[in-house]
Amino acid sequence: MKKLFTLKNVLICILFTIFLLFVKDNFSVVWNAICMFASILTPFVIGFLFAYILNFPYKFFYSKVFGFLKNKKAFFAKMRKPLSIICTYTAVIAVLGFLIAILVPQIGDNISSLVERVPSYFNSVYEWLSSVADWANKTYNANIDIDASFAQLGKEIANNLNGTTIANFSKNVLFDTLVPMITNTTAGIYNFIMGIVISVYFLSAKEMLCRQVKRLAVAFIPIKFLPKVYEIVDITDTKCGRFLVGDIIDA
Repeated sequence: MKKLFTLKNVLICILFTIFLLFVKDNFSVVWNAICMFASILTPFVIGFLFAYILNFPYKFFYSKVFGFLKNKKAFFAKMRKPLSIICTYTAVIAVLGFLIAILVPQIGDNISSLVERVPSYFNSVYEWLSSVADWANKTYNANIDIDASFAQLGKEIANNLNGTTIANFSKNVLFDTLVPMITNTTAGIYNFIMGIVISVYFLSAKEMLCRQVKRLAVAFIPIKFLPKVYEIVDITDTKCGRFLVGDIIDA
């Protein structure tokens, strides 16, 4: 049995303890660094997810539709991959555009009908509260006046709105709400567009990337564990692929 209290293990424990103390004393700095690193990685994560999902229609175009090009001349054989990628993204954009054209009018109609029904919902709530107040007044002599309560509520809301200055309104609404919303929306659009661009690279260079990942695995993982790691990755890829494709088809 190897000794646990070797000089190497003691030094590792000391360095790890120092690292934990540094993180504890500078947690805000470490957390901001983690958030910044995560924001940098966000487009790559989105691109990887896009490429992983689009890999299934890509394989269909690559093997089924343009499979005959592999036996042609070198120029046509090289066009097999770009044609498959172009057809994949074209098909996805067409499907998304078709779904948006169907769903957006329905969502608009639902919102319009909801807005039209708001007064009836308000009247229903008012009638229910009136019936509860009448029952409480008759049973317990509560002396609840619903009309006066609603009138007082309206006055308080009006007073609060009148008491709010333009400067406070600008500060609360513009700087605290609109600016973060615009910033987050812009960042989301940027990450989405960059994710699409990165997904094209991942999809076109997936064979080279897989070879590099396998080289890293061979370099850092013991040989006796590699077959099991490959098996786990293969099963995970198969299960996740079927799950995602099934969910997309159901949706």
